[in-house]
Amino acid sequence: MAAARAAKEPAVTEAVEGVPLPDPDAVRELAHSPAQARVRGHMQRLAENPEAIPQVILLEGGSASDRLSMALFWTALLHCRGPEPAAEPAQMSMLGAMAPVPEAEPEPEERPCLTCTSCMQALTGANRDLYLLDGREEMIKIDAVREVRSVLGEPPRDHPVRVIILAELHNSRIETANALLKSLEEPRPGNSFVLLAPQRERLLPTLVSRSFVLTLAWPHGEDVQSASDDGETTARLAEGFAVFLETGKGWFSITGGKGAVSRNVGLGFCNALERAILAVLTDRAGSDRLAGALASRLDPQALRGLDIAVDQAAQALGMQVNPALTLDWLATRAVSLARDTTLRKRMG
Repeated sequence: MAAARAAKEPAVTEAVEGVPLPDPDAVRELAHSPAQARVRGHMQRLAENPEAIPQVILLEGGSASDRLSMALFWTALLHCRGPEPAAEPAQMSMLGAMAPVPEAEPEPEERPCLTCTSCMQALTGANRDLYLLDGREEMIKIDAVREVRSVLGEPPRDHPVRVIILAELHNSRIETANALLKSLEEPRPGNSFVLLAPQRERLLPTLVSRSFVLTLAWPHGEDVQSASDDGETTARLAEGFAVFLETGKGWFSITGGKGAVSRNVGLGFCNALERAILAVLTDRAGSDRLAGALASRLDPQALRGLDIAVDQAAQALGMQVNPALTLDWLATRAVSLARDTTLRKRMG
C-alpha cells in the first residue's frame, strides 16, 4: 500500500507498514452480508462504467472497521482482474492429444472476485495504487494530504484507478479538509477518493456536497448507541460552550463528571467549533447556535485567536491529554478572548 509520501521507485513503499487493516476474510464476510447488500450493489453499479466512476465516495454509518472494510472492497472492485482460470489437462486418445471440446460461454463472474492477485493486494494493502491516510488513532495531517496531491497528476502504476482512502476524516483539522478540497476542485482522471466518517454531518458541507454518499448498515445495537451518545454529547458541549461564552456559567457541570468527555467526543467538538468559526468568518453563521454565540461575542481578531486555541486543543487530544481538562482550557480561553473583544470595542 502506498502512503502519503509515495515512493518514486518501483518498490512498494513501506511507509505505512504496521497500519492495522481488517482481515481479508472479514472484509469478504461483511461485503457479502445481507445487511450491506444495498451498498455493495451501489458500488458494483458505480464501477460498471469506468468513465463515470465518482471522484469522491463518502462512506458513513457502520463502525470504523466496517467503513474501512467497504473502502477496501471498493478498491478491490476497481482493481479486480477476475479469478485466474485453472489449467485443464488435455484429453488424450490412443492417437494422442484431442482437440478441446467447445464449452458453453461461462456466466460472467461477479466483481470483485476477492480471490485474484489484484483483489488480494487491495485487501492486504500490498498495492501501489492504494493510499491510506489513517485518522483512526490520530488526526490526518495536512502534510499527508499535500503529499498525496503531489502524485495525483501522475497516472496510476498498475491499475486504471488510484484509490485514496481517508479513514475517519472527521478527526482532522479544518486545514486538512481545506487542503483536500483543493484537490477535489481540480479533478484529475484516474483517482478515486473514499472519505470515511460516522455521519456526514461531521464533515465540512463542501466536502459532502462533492461526494457520492453511501450509508452502511449499523452494526450491533451497542455500537449504534455509542455513536448516538457521542453525537448527543458533542451537541450538549456545543450548547454549553455557547452559554458559557455568553454568561460564564454552566460549562464545568457538563465536563465535570467522571468520563463525561472521551477523546473522540473532544475531537468531534473541536471540529464543530472549527466549523462554527469558519461560518462566522465567511458570514455564513445562519441560525447555528454555536456560530451565533461566537459572532456576538468575538471580533475577527478573537476568532483567529480561538482558532489557534482549537488547534492546540486538538493536538493535545491527539497526545492523550485529559479530554475534559483540554476542553475546560479551551472554554476559559474563549471567555478570555471575549473579554478582550469587549475591551477593544470600548476603546475603539
